[in-house]
Order: sequence, then structure tokens, then C-alpha cells
Amino acid sequence: VKDLFPKATVPAHSNWYVGAFQFAYEPGTPEQKFIHRFMTARTFDASKDNCSTPVDCNYRRDNMTCFKGMCGRSAARMHQAFSPAMYWNYTINKWGLDEELGKSFSTVAESDWMANIGARMFMQDTAGHDNIMFLSGAVTTAATVAAWLLGRRYFGAKYKLE
Repeated sequence: VKDLFPKATVPAHSNWYVGAFQFAYEPGTPEQKFIHRFMTARTFDASKDNCSTPVDCNYRRDNMTCFKGMCGRSAARMHQAFSPAMYWNYTINKWGLDEELGKSFSTVAESDWMANIGARMFMQDTAGHDNIMFLSGAVTTAATVAAWLLGRRYFGAKYKLE
């Protein structure tokens, strides 16, 4: 596999998102594990030895992970679909916000729906944008009606259509 995908072909930053309530550092299905380990191996840059979990590598602050007993950075990583500034506080069982990381990351979260409810979310345009779209539609309609009337009048007189 390494011969098929040399390191130069892997993009500099590849993110693989998982839901906010699923374990992110070692995905569950064999396919997820393969993708995670393959992408990590292809983009891994080791910096120190002796780790067994991402916690050993200070993964939240330094964006490092543990791979084959070495701490390092990988351009591809599995992580929860929320801001790195957010974390689960196990002592009080609530989400927390790292104030220092919150200054450099936007604090957003993606919902983790259990089923497709058929809902879609779109950003709403401003009133000014709505007015411009309405005005351009009205101008286009007026120009089309005027062209039709003038064309009917011109071609009707020229070819005696009436």
C-alpha cells in the first residue's frame, strides 16, 4: 500500500469527522480503523517516544496523537465534530470550554442525529439581499414584457401578422 500512495500524494490537511458522541481517537468499525491508521501512517511526523494514548501526547493543546508508541503530528486525524476548544469534563459530566483555546478556534458543534429527519438548514439572507433579488426579478420581468410587446408591434407591422 505504501508503494501506491507515497507521502507526497497525501494532502497537507485532511480531517475525518466523527459524531460528537462517538469515540474519535480509535474508531470502531474495521473500515474506520483502517482509514484512520492508514492516513495517520502516511502523514505522521514523530517527535518523541513512549506513549500509549493520545492523552500522553497532550493531544488537546499540542494537536499531537499517539501512533505506534510515538507522539507526533499527523495531517490526517479523526476527531469529534466540534471545536477543539470544547471538551467533556468527566468530573461534572458536562461540556467545558478551554478559554485559552477558545480565543483561536471558533466554538461550533455539529449535531449528532440518530436518524435522518429530512430537515435542512440554510443561512437566511439579509433584507437588503432579498430586496435586490426582488428588484432584479421585477426588472427582468418588465424587460421581458417590454421586449415581447415591442417585438409583437414591430414584427406585426412588418409582416402583417394582425
